[in-house]
Amino acid sequence: MKTAGGEISEMKKFQKFTAGCLGLAFAIIVLLTGTVCANAANDTGANRMNVVFVLDQSGSMGRTDAQALRYEAVDLFMGLSAEQGNYMGAVVFDDTIILQQDLQEMSGQSAKKGLSDSIRQADSNGDTDIGKAVELATEMLVNNGNQSLPSAIILLSDGNTDLPKDTTGDALRASETSRQNAINTARNNGIKVHSVCLNANGTAKVEELRDISDATGGTCVEVKSAEDLKTVFNQFYNIIFSTDTVGLADTVIPEGGELKVAFEVPMFGVEEANIIISTLNPETSYNLTNPDGHGYTQSEMEAMEIKAETFTIIKIQAPAAGDWDLLVRGVAGDQVKVDMVYNTDLSLVLEPDKDLSSIGNGEDVQMTAYLMNQGVKVDKPEAYQEYPIMLTVKNLTSGAEEENEMPVNGTECTLTVTFDEYADYKVQAYCKVDDMTVMSEEFDASIGNTPPVFSENPIEISGWVTPFSNHLTEDLSGYVSDAEDDVSELLFSTANENVGADTLAIQGTDLYVNMKNAGKGGSFTLVATDTNGASAETEVIVKLRSVLPILIGIIAFIVFVIVLLIILKVRSNGKKVIRGQIQVIGFNEYGTVGAAVTFDGARGKNMILGRYADLRGDVGMNLAQTFLEADKKSMNYIYLTSKTGYYTDLNPGVRLKRIRLDADMEVTVSADAEQEKGIRITYIPEDMGY
Repeated sequence: MKTAGGEISEMKKFQKFTAGCLGLAFAIIVLLTGTVCANAANDTGANRMNVVFVLDQSGSMGRTDAQALRYEAVDLFMGLSAEQGNYMGAVVFDDTIILQQDLQEMSGQSAKKGLSDSIRQADSNGDTDIGKAVELATEMLVNNGNQSLPSAIILLSDGNTDLPKDTTGDALRASETSRQNAINTARNNGIKVHSVCLNANGTAKVEELRDISDATGGTCVEVKSAEDLKTVFNQFYNIIFSTDTVGLADTVIPEGGELKVAFEVPMFGVEEANIIISTLNPETSYNLTNPDGHGYTQSEMEAMEIKAETFTIIKIQAPAAGDWDLLVRGVAGDQVKVDMVYNTDLSLVLEPDKDLSSIGNGEDVQMTAYLMNQGVKVDKPEAYQEYPIMLTVKNLTSGAEEENEMPVNGTECTLTVTFDEYADYKVQAYCKVDDMTVMSEEFDASIGNTPPVFSENPIEISGWVTPFSNHLTEDLSGYVSDAEDDVSELLFSTANENVGADTLAIQGTDLYVNMKNAGKGGSFTLVATDTNGASAETEVIVKLRSVLPILIGIIAFIVFVIVLLIILKVRSNGKKVIRGQIQVIGFNEYGTVGAAVTFDGARGKNMILGRYADLRGDVGMNLAQTFLEADKKSMNYIYLTSKTGYYTDLNPGVRLKRIRLDADMEVTVSADAEQEKGIRITYIPEDMGY
């Protein structure tokens, strides 16, 4: 008879050892079943796959996995897997290939036991060559796997490639080549390599395993303790396996030696129910009673049991829906843990009534969803009432996600969705059937908006530099088009930070090049952005050429005469494009910045505010990228424009790229909506006599 203290000690030892075995197995299941998630919705082979276990058997494994948890884990995984239809193999390695067990269908317990025995009997104390082993596993899957099933590799190691006997480096280089070959083969054939790094002593280097998994779209889990494995399982199992591990009991056998554990099987969707019973007492026995009250005989129970050192699996194939009872008989006070894992053949079909890749803004789409059980449509309306189907629509542009229950319509569910924003979407349905979550195929939708299109790449602009030349102007509207917006609504900008406003300026669709600052020219990236944020780029090459010195003299004289006549004419007319004065006062949170600045209007659209109003203080605005522009028809107002846009006291909270300044009206302009910094600007027109 054990003392109370002895019983507690044994219970803790049991829980720690069992958690280690189950934790490692669950980590393997999480990794492996990740390859089926995308196919489960429309593939009657859900929970069926090709898998090769690649197990490190180098000398260090005897220390980092002294309790041989990896064998119990593989046995548990194979026990939970469906009795028919899976293809499994194994590669056991150190610095050589110790065991190559080719892929074969796991039909029944004898096949599973045969693979398990082969793995356990492979013994070694050598070094570690991961690349060679993974390369062999990919070749086995490509050459011998069932081509109708997804494939995966499960790699378990306690570190990285280690070849201390390789004095020339040839073996290490060969291993690196094998690893890259394995990655390329896996990528080309859709094989994900999932890895578990058993870092029990804290010295393992996980980088090599993580690199292989990342390169093939797999997952790498670093396991430092049994508790870490359980955390990994809790995080990923429900998403990947489309079900949960259901904890049924974690207790001791009561006085009398019998523990009764009840569980329920859903009305559909369960191909197999796996009851996992963990106990250290091999004499513990079990019995089942189904929902009809039928009790199983001992011989029937033995036919359903899969036994290992630390656990027993009772596999119930095609279980009847309803309430079941498990009776555990053993020694009172023994610790017992009971979990349940489903193998499901349930899938969810989602059918939009239109092609989502070509719908327009504001268009309605009817979504229809229904469940499939064993490849047959579930045609019971009450099933959809009890297990509602939910539809999620995620706007990838804004990040907003909407979820709605799909109303039942006979033996299926329908919901109309309106896509009323220019955005990219992902649409998917899911259904929770007790402890199982089944996901539909995911649909992508891109609504309406397309980016602008440049007609030339690169765009070449050329001009002659003369002593009197100033700006080279090019209308950009002829180089670009947009399916949804008028060219005048596009925002043009440059992507080169080293191109300053003193060299290039863009106003509306006009590009201005200051030839005095541009030298012989150069190139920059031009960006066109539409009203919905989609953009396109093209290269612009500016070529500036000088005339011969003699020609310059002749042209200079002619230009001088012409300019002189123009100046005289302009002065005589007394007219300018901006006919009046502009007054600017800067301010920030500390008050007025400097003195008010008043200046006359100038000719042309490219009147850069920063040239006339250097306020020498922080007003929160880039005046070098802010322009003044007259209206073509009226002198009663002008415009202040910028590519970034500003807020005004005329339209609080609205960022405008073009602000109207009416005559004799002071307007507050700020880069921030709260208008803590900025300028106060007033346009004072000339008196034209009307």
